[in-house]
Amino acid sequence: MRLYQKKHKIYINQVLYLKKVLRKFNLTSTYVISTLLPEGYQLLSHNGPINAELCSRYQTVIEFLLYIMLETHLDIAYAVIYLFQFCVNPLKEHLDKTLHICRYLASTKNYLLVYNNNKEQSIKEYINADWVSNPTT
Repeated sequence: MRLYQKKHKIYINQVLYLKKVLRKFNLTSTYVISTLLPEGYQLLSHNGPINAELCSRYQTVIEFLLYIMLETHLDIAYAVIYLFQFCVNPLKEHLDKTLHICRYLASTKNYLLVYNNNKEQSIKEYINADWVSNPTT
């Protein structure tokens, strides 16, 4: 994690760590992704036999996404928690969606958290709930 201060603001990012992990996942030359998951996309559970190699790779990617989400990329929280549900027995499709999120991170790698020491401003939090993904209600 990189922290630096300019005047009365603190900046935090994980660009170097992100680049290192993207190289590990072989995602260095990716195209621009502007959404975390395709619109209206719903994943299905897999009840068939467990593919140990796929499961291990999937869990490795999820572990990275959870770490970076908790440290500096709160914007990926909904998608990562959604995909975390499939860690026990993922499909190739599930892995593809986690890598889609990695490509999104590659596209937004220069985003940072900025903390301003202005007493008149307060921290504001916004949540983008995906109400559309539940067709029953």
